[in-house]
Amino acid sequence: YQLEMYMAFADYQQLMDFVEMILPKVIRKTFGTLKFSYQGKTFDFTPPYPRLDFRELVLQDTGIDILKHKNVKELEDELKEKHIALDVPKGVGHGKLIDELYKTYSRKKITGPAFLLHHPTVLSPLAKQSEKDPRVVERFQLLLCGFEVMNGFSELNDPVEQKNRFLDQVEARKTGDTEAH
Repeated sequence: YQLEMYMAFADYQQLMDFVEMILPKVIRKTFGTLKFSYQGKTFDFTPPYPRLDFRELVLQDTGIDILKHKNVKELEDELKEKHIALDVPKGVGHGKLIDELYKTYSRKKITGPAFLLHHPTVLSPLAKQSEKDPRVVERFQLLLCGFEVMNGFSELNDPVEQKNRFLDQVEARKTGDTEAH
C-alpha cells in the first residue's frame, strides 16, 4: 500500500510536518502504540523522522555522485569504471539509471520510518526545483522497510519548465524508460 497526499499552497516541508503530526495519531489510534517489531526489526513512529538526502545516500553506498553527470554516457562510464552492473534494459535514460542505482544499493538498507529528500530533477517531472540546487526537487518519500509508503512534493507551477520536463519524459520513453511519464 502507498499513501500519496497533496495540500493546496503547501510546500514539501509543510507536507512532511503534516505527516509527522497526523501519522502518529492515526497509528496510535489504530494500534495503541507507535513502536512495532517486524522480522526482527523495531520501528518507532515517534517524530521527528530522519531526513535522508538522495544524493548523499547513493554517494555513501556506491561512491557515485549522481549529480555530477550531465548525461547517461558519463554515468554509464563511471558505473563501468566502478564495476557496478544494474539490471536495466540497454539504452535506458539517465534518470532510469539513477533510480535503479538508488533502488539497488540504497533503498533496501533504509528501515525507517525516514524521509528521503531532494530527488534529482530528472526523476520528478511534476515537482518544483530547489532554489538552493536546481539539480534536485522539493520532494520527499516516506520509507519503511526499504519501501516507499508515501510520496509528496512542492508542485511545479512554471509552465515553461513543465513543458521542458514533459518533453524530456517523452525522450526518456522513446529510449526505453517504461516508467517515464
